[in-house]
Amino acid sequence: MKKKVIIIILIVFALVSAAGAIIAVSSPFPEYAEKIEIQNGNTGEKFVLAEEAKAALLKGLSEIDTRVSDIRIFTAGYEYKITFSSGIGEKEIVVKNSELLESGGLMYKADRDMIKLIEGVLSENHQWWT
Repeated sequence: MKKKVIIIILIVFALVSAAGAIIAVSSPFPEYAEKIEIQNGNTGEKFVLAEEAKAALLKGLSEIDTRVSDIRIFTAGYEYKITFSSGIGEKEIVVKNSELLESGGLMYKADRDMIKLIEGVLSENHQWWT
């Protein structure tokens, strides 16, 4: 009986560890999006990226290394909110500051300045709406 309990505990521990490892190394950024909307957290303005800007943002995001830094318990305020839309649904990333972002209940640290990347892409080419 004790042997079965120990085996079950080890299996559960292995599964939880494997899931944690997958989450820790996965990127919060999608590789593809049909539409990208960015909302400025300070002004409320919403921007829909044109094709060139969309490609530039996706390329820039693919070059950023992220790591899970925390589990989101409570957050308030943000610099930018990026919504990626594709045929399978939407994914939202909230950029808290230049190196901290939130996606799917997890907080991530980025190795590059997210604000600079977003503002650079927005200044190049966008369609906007509010």
